[in-house]
Amino acid sequence: MMKILREDLKKTDFSDITTGEGMRPLHPGVFLREIIEEFALSQARLADMVGVSPMRISHVMNGTRSITAELALKFGELFGQTPEYWLSLQSSYDLEKAGKSPDLDLEAIRKTHKWLLSQSRTLSPAREVRASRHRSPRSGSNGKEARQTIAGRKTKTKG
Repeated sequence: MMKILREDLKKTDFSDITTGEGMRPLHPGVFLREIIEEFALSQARLADMVGVSPMRISHVMNGTRSITAELALKFGELFGQTPEYWLSLQSSYDLEKAGKSPDLDLEAIRKTHKWLLSQSRTLSPAREVRASRHRSPRSGSNGKEARQTIAGRKTKTKG
């Protein structure tokens, strides 16, 4: 049995565990690999079961190809999971990978966002009337009620 001394714990840096820093994103292929090993399936057998090429399964497992909606449906059906599970794994991986890209300059977008918010104004009454003509009727409405803006105030009128 291995013993860990309290003094050693005080010297250990756990920041990567609590913040997630230093952990590489996991491609859904890692999870797929674990599942097929658990069921003792080969890549070729899995490919045959879901009706895709063995090369496609190999690429997913090696992290060079994404889980598509089609594959998510097929894997979900085969393994008794939801397609959303597989798509969520893929989108989480994509977001993690994109967020760590050195080419991603979100600071410039944040500045533009602040500027954009400073430029927004409340719609003038005339613009609001024009805009309301293009809106779809509210659900539950019997079609006889319409919204009109009069002097900047919304009132309901029966048509």
